[in-house]
Amino acid sequence: MQVTRIGANVAINYAASDPNAIKSVILLSPGLNYRGVSTSDAITKYKKTPIHITAAEGDSGSAKDSQTLYDKIDCGENLKI
Repeated sequence: MQVTRIGANVAINYAASDPNAIKSVILLSPGLNYRGVSTSDAITKYKKTPIHITAAEGDSGSAKDSQTLYDKIDCGENLKI
């Protein structure tokens, strides 16, 4: 899961660099801060852009972080745990 978490964190930060170019984002097991790659600021650039966040219930750290990220934006019902 840790490799996936850093990939999701890098993806949201890359997409946030130009939110007009990236039309939607799908994150698998993101973390709030993994190995110095933070997602809290980047995700707020997606308040109206389609975003889907998925995390495994068994990965409690990512599930908690996913809920925190979801709470920062308006992505409808696109949080799956």
